[in-house]
Amino acid sequence: MDRVNRMEGLAAHVGALFTPAHSCFVWAQRHFAAGLLGLSTALAVAEPTGIACDVAKGDAEKAICADPRLRAGDRQIAETLAQLRRAPHADKAQLASEQRQWLKQRDACGADVGCLLSRHSERNESLAVQWRVASSYHPDAIDKAAAEALRRSIDKRMSTNAEFALERALDDVAWTSPTTRFANEIPASEGGDEAKWHESAFPTVRPAGVTPDEWSALVGSGVEGGGENGLASYTLIDLDDDGDRDLVVDSFVGGTGIWTQVSFSEFREGRFVSPSKPVQFSLNGRGANQGYRWIALNGRAYAAYINGQYGFDTVYLLRPFVAAGAVPAIRVDYEYRFEVPRRQETPDRPPVELDESTATDLNQAVGVLNHTVGDDLLTSEPRAICPTKATQEDAAEPETSYGPGHYTYDVVADFPVWLSGECHIGRAVNWFGAYYADRGLLAMLWVRRPHQPGETREPEEKEFVLQARRKAVKTAWALKLFEHQ
Repeated sequence: MDRVNRMEGLAAHVGALFTPAHSCFVWAQRHFAAGLLGLSTALAVAEPTGIACDVAKGDAEKAICADPRLRAGDRQIAETLAQLRRAPHADKAQLASEQRQWLKQRDACGADVGCLLSRHSERNESLAVQWRVASSYHPDAIDKAAAEALRRSIDKRMSTNAEFALERALDDVAWTSPTTRFANEIPASEGGDEAKWHESAFPTVRPAGVTPDEWSALVGSGVEGGGENGLASYTLIDLDDDGDRDLVVDSFVGGTGIWTQVSFSEFREGRFVSPSKPVQFSLNGRGANQGYRWIALNGRAYAAYINGQYGFDTVYLLRPFVAAGAVPAIRVDYEYRFEVPRRQETPDRPPVELDESTATDLNQAVGVLNHTVGDDLLTSEPRAICPTKATQEDAAEPETSYGPGHYTYDVVADFPVWLSGECHIGRAVNWFGAYYADRGLLAMLWVRRPHQPGETREPEEKEFVLQARRKAVKTAWALKLFEHQ
């Protein structure tokens, strides 16, 4: 845990010193699982169906009819299928084919209740995703053309600035509607200067830049971002080009992932009105690298939602006021060139100058990472990182990885690091592709010797600052299920 704390401290330190490539995005945090919103309402009006237990056939059907849990799962599957068949965009032939295949898998369980419960759970999860897509907005030709236009713009920028091709392309299409931002007010503590941030609340006086009509709509609509400790911010921006500014609310939800939920309301007849289906997405501030910004393509406003990972960024084009299912997603792939700097600087310890031999060995080792796109190094078959001596009868099992990971960082690769002729196990990690204009990729290199036979204590770990510069090398787009809700 100390290592994770040191990493987060370094991230915060670098964030204060350098300008992040995504600094123009609204950074926030919360992966709010709302993919199935609306499903329960739809199923409430569906007719109960399923196995006719009075004529049940086979061991599987009889077992289902005898177990209330299985009976409920079977009914849910039947009801969801009925809704999907009535959906405007349903592929009825595909649904029928999938159901036939699943019934074969289910019947193969026989009377095994545990097996049947697993098959029901899997099928219900699959159908719930299909329902979400079927009941959500379906991108039209204008949306698809917008995705292709943005992809081409990124390609064009790659020829002049491959390091920040995505950011510059988004700058080119930034939504220029006038905006006003304000936040919940944080009261000062009694008799002191310390703010009582945990008691934040919606402003009681009209903030600067908010018109009287907008303020009346905000108050009359009962807008309150809430969130953990009341922390929330608000943006007034015209997202449908009707002359009235709409409302975007960023509510800090907190939790382990430091989440923020983002929602939209449309200005209509003097009120801010939420869509019939909740429109929202979430951003994770600890276990991910996510953000968004407003852009304009083909005369439409989109929230360009960026989900960063080592090796690539994915940009989802989200339209305001409609529920997102499968949406246009543009992927930008990167290559990297890594370096271990001689001068090692971290926020929790004095600067250290590496000796020439160590610096040379480390940079030779990280050369294996150069020009690797995405997680190519992680997809190879497990193999021993350091060789073992054939003459050592009591040698420890060859190690194929550095060890367990953690949700707060992204593993680039595990690889051998030879220091003074001795093989060590190295691991390069980064913060989900977080990239800074002055520093490049924010990353670390951990090095330890292999475990020895009979050793009970973990080998000492050495930690080094690792830097990398990137260049965009490839773009593509496709319709992809938007899962960050």
